[in-house]
Formats: sequence, C-alpha cells, structure tokens
Amino acid sequence: MEKPEISRSLDPSATPFETPMRQPFADTVFMCSKCCRKLGDDGKALRKRLKNAIHTACGADVVLEKRDCFSLCPKGGQVLSTSSKQQARRLVIIEPNSDIDRALDYLLKR
Repeated sequence: MEKPEISRSLDPSATPFETPMRQPFADTVFMCSKCCRKLGDDGKALRKRLKNAIHTACGADVVLEKRDCFSLCPKGGQVLSTSSKQQARRLVIIEPNSDIDRALDYLLKR
C-alpha cells in the first residue's frame, strides 16, 4: 500500500498561517501540585494570591506553573521553587497566611 502524498502550496501570494511568537520568560516559579491539592481551597486561594503578586511585582517576565511533587511535603505548607538558567535552584516553603512578597523576593533574588 502506498503512502498518500502530502502536497504543499508554494504560491507566494498565499497568506501563511501566522502564530504569534511567545516571548521567553525571565524566570519561572514552580508550585508543587501535590501540596496545592492537599491544601484544598486554601491552596487555590494561595495560587491566586501568588499569581497576582507575581503579576504585580514582575509583570509578564515571570510565570507561575504547577509541577510534580518535590518530595518535601510540609504539613500545611506549599513548596515553591525557581529554576533559572543563570542561577541555582531555590526552594521555599510558605503557608497560606504567610508573606508572599518576602518569599518571592527570596526566590527571584530581587
């Protein structure tokens, strides 16, 4: 059985499908998904507070992402990590009522 041939249009007048290029982020803050799940509603509220604090302090240069477990599992806490190409990884454990700005200052070395 022959494979079907894929034809491509090489017409220069055709408008190509353009996708906007995402700008690389300066840094990423990772949030343990297991810790967030264990905290329940407090974890969701904490994630929302973190996103707002990151957006306010750093704009679009820093993004918050959930990651797999870091194997620390603090009771009643949330593990945050940063991974930057220029710096070593930093970890911090925060509680739902702790100072987020101070934790972000430590993570992002501001």
